[in-house]
Amino acid sequence: MNRTYGWRSWGDPLREGLLGIAIGCSFSLLESGARNELPSLHTLVRNSTLAVVILLLARGLETMASWAIEQSRIPLIFRTILYALGTWLGFFLRLVIVASLYGAEESDFRFHSFHFIYTITAAVLISCVVGFLLHHNQKRQMRLEAAQARLREHEFAEKELEIARAVQRRLLPPPEIDANG
Repeated sequence: MNRTYGWRSWGDPLREGLLGIAIGCSFSLLESGARNELPSLHTLVRNSTLAVVILLLARGLETMASWAIEQSRIPLIFRTILYALGTWLGFFLRLVIVASLYGAEESDFRFHSFHFIYTITAAVLISCVVGFLLHHNQKRQMRLEAAQARLREHEFAEKELEIARAVQRRLLPPPEIDANG
């Protein structure tokens, strides 16, 4: 099956999980850069699990709803809603994962705080941007593969034509006869 939206191979979730770890670590470094210190292991794990879970859930929802997105008249808005829903679910799943690994902090469950609102808003925006980038990169890759296939077919047809012309030159009489008579 060749999907237009979501994961197209089994390696895609793994690559996107590694991308999530990189995003989480980079945000940990950005957060700690203001204090001129390296982030703690807890911060690295918290932000990496946040990015991985959100990215995998958002892209997983896109993959599961690929058939519906293809039939939608407004796929951009539909995908944005799926990314936001995946981010929301991933955020709370991440709270459960980190709470089971390190224990829960009171600030993690203060849903009316600025930090919570800032974090979930930033996560939704980043999820949408990364999702759109990954989707359009896959579309570009598919166009590139199709162009390469057309080029290979064209080169093959040219080689066949050269071979046919060479065979024709050997089988047909020469165009001009230089002999007398």
